[in-house]
Amino acid sequence: MTHTPHDALFKAVFSSPEHAEAELRAVLPPRLARRIDWSTLALVGGSFVDEALEERHTDLLYGVQLEGEEVLLYLLFEHQSSVDGLMAFRLLRYMVRVWERVLAQRPGEPLPLVVPIVVSHADGGWSAATHFEELFTLPRHAVELLPFVPRFSYVVDDLARTSPRALEARFLTALAELALSLLRDLRRKPTMDVLKDLRGLFVTLEASETPAHLVSAVLHYVLHNTDEIEQPRVIPWVTSIGPKTRNEAMRSIAEKLIDEGREVGREEGRQEGRAELVLKQLQLKFGAVGATERAIVEAADLDTLERYAERVLTATSLADVLAR
Repeated sequence: MTHTPHDALFKAVFSSPEHAEAELRAVLPPRLARRIDWSTLALVGGSFVDEALEERHTDLLYGVQLEGEEVLLYLLFEHQSSVDGLMAFRLLRYMVRVWERVLAQRPGEPLPLVVPIVVSHADGGWSAATHFEELFTLPRHAVELLPFVPRFSYVVDDLARTSPRALEARFLTALAELALSLLRDLRRKPTMDVLKDLRGLFVTLEASETPAHLVSAVLHYVLHNTDEIEQPRVIPWVTSIGPKTRNEAMRSIAEKLIDEGREVGREEGRQEGRAELVLKQLQLKFGAVGATERAIVEAADLDTLERYAERVLTATSLADVLAR
């Protein structure tokens, strides 16, 4: 399965009921949200997306109780910049797969209702039909055909049309609000502008007991969406938030550069590309790299370069990284 940075951030944050609950409460119709017993919210697990669409769709399935009956909340994140005009059709396919699994696990039992929810940050906002019956063109006045038209609707959380104030009013956890804000803004605005607007959320995250892997998921997403021109400003800003954020930022930088180095090794078959990435990693953490240190890195084989890249996570000096 292919994992994009959007996919990784969305799943890392919203696979946790703690962070998903307020988001689900906010986007569902208010009367429905009030009747759900949110203390029963639990991740069901599994993915129902077509393999060919894994790079643009990410899904999560939650179960809740509503007046003693099971209801499934199917959360689909559409992380492409364009709108899928056939989203209602795709959702139907995914919902059928959910029901097929239920039938396999509990044959003979009634099917649970599936409530489909699409989270989108498509450019210009969501414009596709949200009612399945809108996909059909029927003859005028053909009332006798209406009983044969499949009918269901889905909810859209249109991040592109959700203001920062509206997002804040959802009373999300700091992590959930930060994740949705980054998904909405990072590909539309300069990275530094986005980070400055969201500084308060980063500070809250630093002071909270948020697990390190979730902080790392946020930072990995930021760094993935930062081009080389912005990196000299973005990385010091991120690492200035506090020790937890700084440590996870350095870890994310190292992992990103190691991944890039592996890709360079696969595609070009040369160690020069890997050496340049290690030098970049060293420069980001320790500042200017001298001629002697540069020569050591450039002369290293691929295994040694891999070791250097991993050492940066804990090293406190260039000498520690390059020690034999």
